[in-house]
Amino acid sequence: MKKYYLLIAALVVSLLFGTYTFLGQRQQKRYADEKFVECIGQVASCFAVDYSKVNDDIKNYNLSKAASNLQAARDILPLTSYAKVQSKEPNTANAISDLYLCMTVERTTNSTNRQIAVTEKEEAIFRCLENIKMNPSNKGNWDALSKITDGISY
Repeated sequence: MKKYYLLIAALVVSLLFGTYTFLGQRQQKRYADEKFVECIGQVASCFAVDYSKVNDDIKNYNLSKAASNLQAARDILPLTSYAKVQSKEPNTANAISDLYLCMTVERTTNSTNRQIAVTEKEEAIFRCLENIKMNPSNKGNWDALSKITDGISY
């Protein structure tokens, strides 16, 4: 009879522990989702600046802020509920990684990927990032950003 009560107690404890773990993981995923959206919002705000009208210090600050937030978003993405939104082909990066590479890798010609992104494609990138921020679960938003970053070689 004691073994029966011990078995029931162990079952109840394991059920409580499993529930606690499940709820904790859901909370962590929600937190990662919030941080991801926050990083995307910060990046979008950096693309909303007209860089032809600001001095070099502000420009460099905003571009560094965009690159760092893109890196954070890229690193957080696998932990979010949005990780499976994009259909990834083998050996291809996601849209956030593509944009991060565009912002950080220098080309060998006189212009840089960063300059192309902030002078020629800034409005389109801003719109895509805002759409991703508002609805990260929409695959079309991710595809639109991928198409834009494909046009900028890195």
